[in-house]
Amino acid sequence: MQLQRKMESVQAIEDMTLLKGSFLVSSPMLKDDRFKQTAVFICESSPNRTFGFIINPTEKNTTAKFKNKFKKTMLANVPVYSGGPVDEHRLFLLHSNDHVWPESLKIGNICITKINDVIKNITKEQKLPNDYIIISGFANWIQFQLEREITMGYWLLAQPNSNIIFDKKITNKWKHCIEFLNLNTNTYAHYVGTS
Repeated sequence: MQLQRKMESVQAIEDMTLLKGSFLVSSPMLKDDRFKQTAVFICESSPNRTFGFIINPTEKNTTAKFKNKFKKTMLANVPVYSGGPVDEHRLFLLHSNDHVWPESLKIGNICITKINDVIKNITKEQKLPNDYIIISGFANWIQFQLEREITMGYWLLAQPNSNIIFDKKITNKWKHCIEFLNLNTNTYAHYVGTS
């Protein structure tokens, strides 16, 4: 399954709920170090709030920070990546839908589960989904914030694909998304009317 382009106009989103389940791909214009060259999987979107997880995260030494939490579990040696700058002490399992728990949030064939909700079940069942990554923290936008950033050309939209999220062979997921969108990073700022 290939990544698909989002059909809605990025510059004219009237219903923010349409963003749920999409990839937000940062444009070359976005210089914020927290989100520069990132792709974000949007888990929830409403007129008041949008949140999601960076899917091309860096490890940022968080594995050692949470090592004791996963001691004697199947997650003991699994890296913990940064999913965003908000509530970085909170852990989430971003995973495929072949194994879910009642607490899991299902978005198409991708699921989000809070680690604290299921860590005992993981230890007891000794079973995990086929594909997963552990992330700490998330990305969050307050009312009108993301709409403004999209209108200013900071974000592009694409349909999500579980292969992009979980395929370890794709080392630069942002670049992969940019290339699919056929975006010339050298001329993008001129295209949206800024210099």
